[in-house]
Amino acid sequence: MEAAEDTSKKGGATEVIKTDKKKKPEQQISLKPKYDPFFAKAAEIVGAGYAKIAEDSVNTVEKRIMELLDHRALPEEGWDEITIQVLLQKIALMDSNNYQGNTGVGEREGRIFSPLVRDKHFGLGHGIGRSGDVNALQPKAIGSSLIVKLTKSLFLNALTKHMGYPSIKQALVLPFATGMSLTITLLTLASLHAPKSTEMYVILPRIDQKTCLKSIYTANLKPIIIQPILEGDELRTDVEMIEKTIIEQQGKVVCVMSTTSCFAPRAYESVVDIAVLCKKYDVPHVINNAYGLQCTRIASDITSAIQKGRVDALISSTDKNFMVPVGGSIIYSPAKQGGLVEQINQFYPGRASMGPIMDLFVTFMQMGSGTLRELLKQRKDNFEYLRAQLVSALEPFGERVLATQKNNKISIACTLTRLNEVVFKPNGIEPTFFGSYLFSRRVSGVRVVASTDKKTKINDQIFSNYGSHSEAYPHLPYFTAAASIGQTRQEIDLFIIKLKEAFTHFYKSNGGKELLLEKLVDAVQEQESSEQSKAQ
Repeated sequence: MEAAEDTSKKGGATEVIKTDKKKKPEQQISLKPKYDPFFAKAAEIVGAGYAKIAEDSVNTVEKRIMELLDHRALPEEGWDEITIQVLLQKIALMDSNNYQGNTGVGEREGRIFSPLVRDKHFGLGHGIGRSGDVNALQPKAIGSSLIVKLTKSLFLNALTKHMGYPSIKQALVLPFATGMSLTITLLTLASLHAPKSTEMYVILPRIDQKTCLKSIYTANLKPIIIQPILEGDELRTDVEMIEKTIIEQQGKVVCVMSTTSCFAPRAYESVVDIAVLCKKYDVPHVINNAYGLQCTRIASDITSAIQKGRVDALISSTDKNFMVPVGGSIIYSPAKQGGLVEQINQFYPGRASMGPIMDLFVTFMQMGSGTLRELLKQRKDNFEYLRAQLVSALEPFGERVLATQKNNKISIACTLTRLNEVVFKPNGIEPTFFGSYLFSRRVSGVRVVASTDKKTKINDQIFSNYGSHSEAYPHLPYFTAAASIGQTRQEIDLFIIKLKEAFTHFYKSNGGKELLLEKLVDAVQEQESSEQSKAQ
């Protein structure tokens, strides 16, 4: 290659500099594939070409893992099972019980006797947290601690970017169901309450789910039940009575516990109005949002409540919102630092199980944000479809769908008035048998509420017509069905077919007498009577 001349002036004289365009050896581009040590050795055995293709595939997986660690957000497209397994195996190697040559001489070393159990948990046996802080890093369990931190980040990303909760800043994922998370929230609030009083109350708009009441009693607090107001077919929050009670019990109210997701005909709580009251009177506000995360209307109401009033903490179930096994819940809050969630974290005694958190983490990674958004939209569409199908199916049988769709977009209530008058009453059959009959036909989730003279006692609270959220709801008996996340159109269509078959069976000639001949009636009513006696 010829040298080129470069002329430049130096000290007034022209200097000729020869430059060689030939690249130095270190600047030349090598065509030899670049391997990490593993693939370099593999190339010696199987050949460079095949090793390079395999390395590219592995690098794709590694890139995904690095993107997760960098962004700590849901992937747009869910991961395949092999990629998730690779990540979990890597993480498992970070826990001390999986160290090569590790010798454990402590009282808890993450030993797992059963191979089946070990495989189920990917060898992660230490759990989460430390004895004084459930959210603290655990030196023996850095891998488990990493999953906890990532799961929290993924949840906050899902909530703020894809589910309509932009104001949420803090979250605590716990390995027990909603009721216990409500309890620990109330216990923490009671410990912070000042001045201390021999009688401390939780104001609870009536919700006929025993978990809510039991969480209050377990926290050694007393509920003040606020009965709902009937508006059309809906049972709505009595906001004026809540305000009156706050004033009357000034200094003794630990919090107001409102409820969003619930069985129709009860409507969502008026959380915005309650939040405004709580801000006005400086009273903590806890929202039981058990399965409300899947509903965009509830998300909108809660966001407005946070903006206009006071919301200290919200509690949601992992299984009902994200389709994982029962056993986990999340406490979350709009306060970034120093809020109630942080105080609950410090109040929690000891370590906790890793299982439900692992379930949620794996589900987030396999679901991805795209599928999550599609599931939320599908559920919303299914609610309208289910309601329309019920209207059409029930009309020929003289029943109707109660008008509760404005303020409850998950649960739907339908009358059983005519069926009760024509078939059940004359034959001495309890209307609740309707749900049992459908369950025997493999229809689950139908809930029947009937009028009864029996009182239901929960601790020192006595209720009439427990289950209906009201002392005297005018449209008893009724049944409910729900459009929940993950439900398919095929499930709805099959439910409608079996519902029509049930009504037809009940109304056929001598239907009542034939029902009595079915031993299922006696067996079910005997079991229901036994369960009611135990509940007293």
